[in-house]
Amino acid sequence: MKKRSFTPFYILIIGLMMLSSCSHYYYAPNEGLTAGLSEKNDLILGAGTGGGSQDGESNMVLVGYSPIKHLGLQSSFFKLKADGSQNQVPQTGDGYIFNGAVGGYYFFPLNKDPARRKRNFTNAMQPGILIDLYGGYAKGIVNNDYGMSTSKFDFNKTFGQIGLHWRTQLFEINYTLKAGVLDFNTVVATGNLEEENLREIESVIKYDTYNFRESTLKVQVGIKYARVFLSRTQLFTPNLDEVRFINNTFHMGVTIEIDEIFKRIKQVNSMN
Repeated sequence: MKKRSFTPFYILIIGLMMLSSCSHYYYAPNEGLTAGLSEKNDLILGAGTGGGSQDGESNMVLVGYSPIKHLGLQSSFFKLKADGSQNQVPQTGDGYIFNGAVGGYYFFPLNKDPARRKRNFTNAMQPGILIDLYGGYAKGIVNNDYGMSTSKFDFNKTFGQIGLHWRTQLFEINYTLKAGVLDFNTVVATGNLEEENLREIESVIKYDTYNFRESTLKVQVGIKYARVFLSRTQLFTPNLDEVRFINNTFHMGVTIEIDEIFKRIKQVNSMN
């Protein structure tokens, strides 16, 4: 069992492998914290599915809540899995990461006249520009099954994130930039690793730490109760050419503003 530290700031997904190849990947970037909390009692849920630029299928869930004005809490879960084969021997890989973060936000409304907004479109979002800043911690595991051998990496990471969000009545654009340190805590290998697989693992644990940046661009279309989205997340690290990391991940899914739905239900009930 080896102890190593690592530092890119995107999800470590070990075991991603190209379906017709013997290559494995040991890290993949997950979507930034893009709940877009902008006022007290905001409760927002997002979920999506997608994959990596090289290979793999992924799923993500994001939850955000604002207990008081200007304070935001966000948490996300990301999992990626890939299946493949080498010399007709089935091989699989999977990994996940859980993020938690706390931060602050400030919303600049572009239309401060509620009456005018209501005349335009009752179910529209509040147009404006949102700026937020979060600090967080993440924990995860990545696994690879090479057919005759396996490897497992435990990791954690600390990060900071700044976000800029532009919102109109019917669509929203989110951009986040994360940076931090990713540490591989333990590396466990079983069985007889082939030379290529051993070189891949050694390339990951070669450095004590990896500094990373991760950017997410997300486009959402819909109303204040629910929106569909498409997102792309890209990994930047100085050692990207030396290690087997997924460069980009893509997701499409749905964002639901739970607090707005509850408000609407309460309004309907009050009229009855």
